[in-house]
Amino acid sequence: MAARVLSGPTSHFAILVNKGAEDLRRTLTIEGRQVSIHVDAGRSSLVLFARGSGEVLAATPGSDPTALSGHSLTVSGH
Repeated sequence: MAARVLSGPTSHFAILVNKGAEDLRRTLTIEGRQVSIHVDAGRSSLVLFARGSGEVLAATPGSDPTALSGHSLTVSGH
């Protein structure tokens, strides 16, 4: 699994690619919070986070971004 986070002035864009044969979860730290993101086998997941709050603004269906540090994550507009 490969993961990269691109940071801009207003957001963080996480790109995760799973070239393996099994579904996986990857943990990233965004705005000081650990977030677990699901990536299906042979697929990719994209998640856009607000800078400053770490709020999930958009996510690939099925990526299921889950906070691990006791804070809940919500997807804006859903």
